[in-house]
Amino acid sequence: MAEPKKQRSRSRSRKAKNNLGWKAPSIARCIECNTVKRPHQVCMNCGEYRKNKIISTK
Repeated sequence: MAEPKKQRSRSRSRKAKNNLGWKAPSIARCIECNTVKRPHQVCMNCGEYRKNKIISTK
């Protein structure tokens, strides 16, 4: 098997591992009521998804 010729430094290995960490959740806005929601999810404020009424809200 192939072996690395030199040991990877701590800073280089930490820089490589840094890209695998936590990512901020993405945010979208509802087309109808303009409230903040998660993308590809039904809006909990108005109950619409892609201009279709999915759930009834009060």
